[in-house]
Amino acid sequence: MRWVRRIGLVVAVLLVLLVAGGGGAALLFRPDSLKPRIAAIVRGATGRDLAIDGPIGLRLLPSPTLVLRQVSLANRPGGSQRPMLTLGRLRVELEWSALLRGAVVVRRLDLDQPDILLEADTDGIGNWQMTPGAASAAVVAGAPGAPTAGLTAAGQTNAGPSPAPAGVGGPPDLAVRLVALHGGLVFMHNAVSGRGFGIAIPELELRAGGGDAPMSLVGALALGARQLRFELRSGPLAALWSVAAPWPFQFDVTGEGVSLSVRGSAARPASGNGIDADLAL
Repeated sequence: MRWVRRIGLVVAVLLVLLVAGGGGAALLFRPDSLKPRIAAIVRGATGRDLAIDGPIGLRLLPSPTLVLRQVSLANRPGGSQRPMLTLGRLRVELEWSALLRGAVVVRRLDLDQPDILLEADTDGIGNWQMTPGAASAAVVAGAPGAPTAGLTAAGQTNAGPSPAPAGVGGPPDLAVRLVALHGGLVFMHNAVSGRGFGIAIPELELRAGGGDAPMSLVGALALGARQLRFELRSGPLAALWSVAAPWPFQFDVTGEGVSLSVRGSAARPASGNGIDADLAL
């Protein structure tokens, strides 16, 4: 989902701004003063309000690391009253060596106790469909505790609040080495029927080396009393948004009385179209 990629990108860009434009200053003020700035960046990327009710942790050595606690992301207008996403803790650790090359490499992204609500309204519009907000670089840079460097609409840093001209530059090179989820819960709700069900995800690990490196996703889930293990091995994560070549994948699920394997490729994996696969039970 594109909104997940957007949130990961803006969090990484925030740390780059702190290191490049205000890393030294970050030692002179309380990290909690960054809350309005982080909320503004996320709202600009998703159109949703972000609340950070716990303390913020920030360190630059040995690796740039940002920790947010008691985080919640609002649901879409007209959706359920509860937030779409809550997190007990979010931890982002970057690689210094990549920053010195002008790239963004997330060494590790930890999501503790995520509670995710997925629902569609009566028109079939899902709450996972995000509408980027109108938050400008001026809003982001002007938030309390923000360094002087700004964030343009293209995701680039600059020396002030004015966005760069359209078409200049692009988002920084972003790679995520490891995403680890602990104690997650996903609840799916149908607004038409009023029914829903929950899936517990005790553990999940996504590994992606960036570039042409393959991606792997391994984890466990519980649907009622049934416990299942799953493993996905596929083409590069970045190729999800490409149509240059088919994206290969292999998906295996095992559990009590369950064993299935799906092998194939997708011509347009981000939209779920052009899938050619074989199923083995």
